Amino acid sequence: MRKNKAAFLLMVALLVIIAGGCGMTASSAGAVEGSKGEGPIIIGHIAALSGDNAAWGQSEKKALEMMVNNINADGGVLGRELKLISYDNGGDQTGAFTAANRLANDGALAVIGPSQSNLSITAAQVFEEAGIVMISTTGTNDQLTVPAGHSQPLRYIFRTNFTDADQAEKAALFAVEYLDVRKAGILKDSSSDYSLNLTAYFEQAFAEKGGVITANESFQAGDPELTGQLSRIKESGAQLLFIPTFPTEGKLVIKQAKELAMDYFFLGGDAWAGQQLQGMDSEIMEGSFFVNISKNEDSAIAHWIDSYSKYWEEEPMMPDGALAADALHLIIEGIKETEGTDPGRLADWIAGSRDIQVLTGVITMNPDTHSPLNRQTVIETIAQGKYTALY
Repeated sequence: MRKNKAAFLLMVALLVIIAGGCGMTASSAGAVEGSKGEGPIIIGHIAALSGDNAAWGQSEKKALEMMVNNINADGGVLGRELKLISYDNGGDQTGAFTAANRLANDGALAVIGPSQSNLSITAAQVFEEAGIVMISTTGTNDQLTVPAGHSQPLRYIFRTNFTDADQAEKAALFAVEYLDVRKAGILKDSSSDYSLNLTAYFEQAFAEKGGVITANESFQAGDPELTGQLSRIKESGAQLLFIPTFPTEGKLVIKQAKELAMDYFFLGGDAWAGQQLQGMDSEIMEGSFFVNISKNEDSAIAHWIDSYSKYWEEEPMMPDGALAADALHLIIEGIKETEGTDPGRLADWIAGSRDIQVLTGVITMNPDTHSPLNRQTVIETIAQGKYTALY
């Protein structure tokens, strides 16, 4: 997650120049094959298909491939076949930028992903300029759809997930109402925008409910030793430790906290959802809590997981695969309702969509934010090595 901003901007500028010379910029590509009234309808997908987050990205890809294959077997959409094009972003912003320009050049009507907020924000700049609908799966940063300094949302950019503000509200409510906690400590990753944003929203939501943050400590991803920060949190009298990090860092924090005999409630954000629990990882995370989008026990989701498992002979990584399916469902409904593949009409339909039944629940899009209104959130715990919905 740690990037040198100046180096990244230089890389982006170089890619723009190179892409421009090859005729690959978003603005020059325009709306081509995927939005014409003939041939296949091109749906793009960007995810980490390699690297540390590949399991989640590959699960999204497989979920979309299964759905597209089933739709095409039933005659496609408006009599046209869907064509899915997936590109690997490698889990970094340069990869997201390159993949976005490739899909613009390919003539995608709409794009699903990327997942992480920082990668989604990078890709959104390309797709907004190109006039291509983009629906992020797990991007929770509010500025994805309404950038800083903007009073209106970007016309073509949406999400199917909740926002950081939404999940912080749920986490704070759970801490106060369910766990009966009034004092909390925070250990955040200062190198992660996700961690910093979620911390700020949790602080506000917890305070509004009468809670007090007794200690707010920081580290950077890759730091091996956290006992100093944890010791100060322990001395502060906190009852709960909020850890708004990605899974690798979360496991390290909890492991070292338990070694310090910190008998606390451990609470994380949605980034902890779907991690594979095996051996020592399962033992470390046992009893911890985190925010998720839906209960896997819900009948529709359980049926979908069973279908995916039979199709691919493996279980999906949740919730990413399900949120990708939600995004494709919205796009297909929009194509049907607008009776065509005009990207502007599709974007406007999604912005005003109401009560659309998708896999993980019902979506009504807020036209002022391009985020779902009242999106379902649940708190899950890890009990005996399995995920269990609590709240």
